[in-house]
Amino acid sequence: MDKPPGQRRQIETLVFLDLESTGLPDLMPRRKVNVTEVALIAVPRKLLRTPLRCLHKLSLCVQPRNAVTLDAANITGLDNWDLQWCPSFGETAQVVEKFLYTLQPPICLVAHNGDKFDFPLLRAELKHSAPGIDLTAFFCCDSLPAFREILGDAADPQEVTEVLALGEIDNEFWEAFEAADITSASDSDEQLPSQPVERPTHQTPQTKGLAYDGIPPPPKKET
Repeated sequence: MDKPPGQRRQIETLVFLDLESTGLPDLMPRRKVNVTEVALIAVPRKLLRTPLRCLHKLSLCVQPRNAVTLDAANITGLDNWDLQWCPSFGETAQVVEKFLYTLQPPICLVAHNGDKFDFPLLRAELKHSAPGIDLTAFFCCDSLPAFREILGDAADPQEVTEVLALGEIDNEFWEAFEAADITSASDSDEQLPSQPVERPTHQTPQTKGLAYDGIPPPPKKET
């Protein structure tokens, strides 16, 4: 999204985005990485520092085109058997689009490690399953650089033992957030950057059946 040179554009709504997927791009071919869950929490920017009561939430499970890996199923609790009754990503994307356009613009999508995972995956899925949906009107921000700025030289996040409530965070957090790069969704790489190292040998747990290439398992028989 273009803006006049030297003029900062005030974001009115922050939408925190988290995606679950069939697997990680460094463990499987990128084309096999599909979204299995979309979670969005939107908050007006001016209310972010106050008790977070005014929230807009959307969480949808998605039927992927490919099989969920065993590791992903164990982490997320979602597998092809559970997801076979869920809408496709194309159907889900229409709901997400309508949800976003109910919010006050300008809108910024915020995701932790979003530049390397969430944003490229979102754009790739939109291009494949919902090419008619255009999210370039929204900004994108990766929250990871802001937290690295706050934590400084802390090599291990587990070393940080004190967790502050939102209202207790000092101005350094907000300065780091303001300094974070905000780019148009159209500038995101449409492909996940990591190359596959090894294709997983295990898929969705056998106890719940397998679904390869987006074909759901047969329905359970009544006993």
